[in-house]
Amino acid sequence: MAFKMTGEVLKVSEIQSFANDFKKLDVIIRTEAKYPQDIKLEVLGARAVKASDEISIGDILQANFDVKGSEYNGKHYVSVTMFAWEILTEAKYVPNKAIDEVPSIDPNEDENPF
Repeated sequence: MAFKMTGEVLKVSEIQSFANDFKKLDVIIRTEAKYPQDIKLEVLGARAVKASDEISIGDILQANFDVKGSEYNGKHYVSVTMFAWEILTEAKYVPNKAIDEVPSIDPNEDENPF
């Protein structure tokens, strides 16, 4: 059974590569609800590369996903796997990931007008 949710993209991870050229990408979105939730969605395989190219922080995204559960050594695990998405609104601001310098602040300098 497929589910849908809409929210703002908070984070897009780097693509993780595993054996047999398997790829995984994590996308965290904040839902649009009375009590917003931050949800981690996994994107697997070739879709991970496509999602990495298309999805940016700040985008408003409608995600189609499946919820899967498994048991291993008596512990239960749940994964939320996004298999399709639609970008409803693109980000107005894309942060620069290559910022190397942060401006220094002189504690002796008083620029506060109050």
